[in-house]
Amino acid sequence: MASKYPELVFSKDEDFTEDRLNAAMSVIDRRLSALEPFSPEWQAAIADLQRFGLDRLSDAIEPIYTRLKDISQIGALFTATSATELTIGATEQTLILSEDDRARFAASGYLTIQSIADPTKSMSGQMAFYSRETGELVVNVNVVNGAGSFAGWIVSAAVDPQIIEARFDDIQTDIDAFKADIDAQLAAFGPNNNTQIDANTAAITANTTAIAALTADVAKLKKINLRSFLAMTMR
Repeated sequence: MASKYPELVFSKDEDFTEDRLNAAMSVIDRRLSALEPFSPEWQAAIADLQRFGLDRLSDAIEPIYTRLKDISQIGALFTATSATELTIGATEQTLILSEDDRARFAASGYLTIQSIADPTKSMSGQMAFYSRETGELVVNVNVVNGAGSFAGWIVSAAVDPQIIEARFDDIQTDIDAFKADIDAQLAAFGPNNNTQIDANTAAITANTTAIAALTADVAKLKKINLRSFLAMTMR
């Protein structure tokens, strides 16, 4: 094998005398001594490489960690902000969500757009379009609270008032059926059952009073502003 250092070349028939081995080791010793001054530079280069690698890992992992941390707060999935200037009105409204909220925001079928400056001013409606890439959100507003123009909004999931109204109607139907059943029980008692009639009448009267109170509560709930109702239920 060719070598720049003949002292390190051995033949198979060569005698390994002390002088021969010392000559070979002397060459190795000189080469190692020549490399010693470069040791700190290599160590510094390795340290720089390690720092560079850690920085790159941090740059890649930190944004992922931040997004996972945000997503772990489930409320953040259904809330976003926008600086788009809008005038409150029952019409199609288009706004651009902030860049920090676009990727994680889960646009529900029905949304409320609430003014940051004045939370009593809001709009609610059906979500018509949403783009995660651009942050563009289009809402067909059918419920408004207040008036005015604002440039800061909180967008959040809401409940369609038609669903609430349907639920109220179901409750009213149940109440009417219960009252009809009570009336039928009263009619079934004969004139000779005075004692039992008195006891049952007292119980039925109490139930009727409770039903009347519940009916009044339902009527009040129907008159409550949708936004106020949602605010109370989502606390």
